[in-house]
Amino acid sequence: MIYKRKITLILCFIGVGLIRLFASEPIILEYSDALIGEQDSVTNLRKLVGNVRLRQGNVRITCDNAIQYIGLNKYDLIGNVVIKQSTITLKSPSINYDGNTYLATAKNGVQITDKETRLAADYGTYSTQTLIANFAGNVIVEDDSTIIYSNFVTHNRNNRISNAWGNVLVIGKYTNARLAGDSVVNIPMKNLSEVYGNPKLLQIDSSGANSQDTLFISANKMEAIREADNERYLARGNVEVIRNNLQARAENTTYYKAKDIIFLEEFPILWYDSTQLFADTIVVQLKNNKLRRIDAVSRAFSVSQNDTMNAARKDQMSGKIITIEFESDTLKQIVAEGNARSLYFINTDGQPDGVISVGADRITIEIVDKKAENIIMINNVPGEYLPQPLILNEEAKYYLPGFRFSQDRPQRIDYSIFEVNSRNKRKEKK
Repeated sequence: MIYKRKITLILCFIGVGLIRLFASEPIILEYSDALIGEQDSVTNLRKLVGNVRLRQGNVRITCDNAIQYIGLNKYDLIGNVVIKQSTITLKSPSINYDGNTYLATAKNGVQITDKETRLAADYGTYSTQTLIANFAGNVIVEDDSTIIYSNFVTHNRNNRISNAWGNVLVIGKYTNARLAGDSVVNIPMKNLSEVYGNPKLLQIDSSGANSQDTLFISANKMEAIREADNERYLARGNVEVIRNNLQARAENTTYYKAKDIIFLEEFPILWYDSTQLFADTIVVQLKNNKLRRIDAVSRAFSVSQNDTMNAARKDQMSGKIITIEFESDTLKQIVAEGNARSLYFINTDGQPDGVISVGADRITIEIVDKKAENIIMINNVPGEYLPQPLILNEEAKYYLPGFRFSQDRPQRIDYSIFEVNSRNKRKEKK
């Protein structure tokens, strides 16, 4: 009997502790111009009319009118509803607030501001206990560096991290770059946005999104790091790059926006006009939003389709490094260094006239009006000339070692996915 009594007392203490642990704080009515009591068949109601003020712990609520569900710790808040908690302010035309679950539910539009972060949507819930907001419908999340548009957002006030999904568009406030994708994780404390599900980057030229100088990058995953002096974008998996008549593919790409440099790594291929470029790493340098230089580093190989009448006549270069230099987006010269080799097909009076293959420590081809004007070789070895009758229909037999060619050139893009008022006609709320 003694043991049973002890066990009973212990269970009673545990029960009281659990009740205290999980019991919710009551919602306190601080003021209302008028109170009107009503009763229906299910629950007691009381109408609060005019300048309503409520409080629950550190949560302060004001509204024009309210309906109190007596004994249930619940309120329907109506008209100019404002909920404040620490640095958070929530506003909506109407809200259902459940004091038992600490959950505010807004179905007719809602806004939350918290320091530099602002959220707006058609529908939303906010927990005054977990400090987590869930928004849906024409969602906008704005902080000190970005604006995010999406169909859905979960925002954690504790760490300011926002998870957005559904038709996501991210616009940087202090950059002309835009990101689109299926979902985004935005981490303001790290100036970081992670984009998943068909992520795409658009670097908009000052003359508009459809400008030839606009840069487009797509990948399986993308990260945007917006540090003041080192803004950069990391694209991973099946990367495509498109800029005017330059296109590229690679597994990994890093775009250093502040430095105007694009690194293409892991099986990169770059197309420029009729030329393809292969290497272990390809580096594209821009200047004033114009192409300045392309470096293909390690096992570099270039192929140019200059003869449009015969696809087999492909001019080629190889070397440890191939450098292509530009002036205001115009190709000026191609340089191959380190065991450099060149193979180019000759035309005489517009007719095929054989092929020349040469090797040297360094080969420079100077370009004028998109045509090879001068070829300069340093420490060259004797070349080989093969007349046209010998190579006819057997051109590929004489290609340089390591020859590669790809037809998988990236296609043009749909710019509308980067427009604010596109698919779901998103409109920024004032």
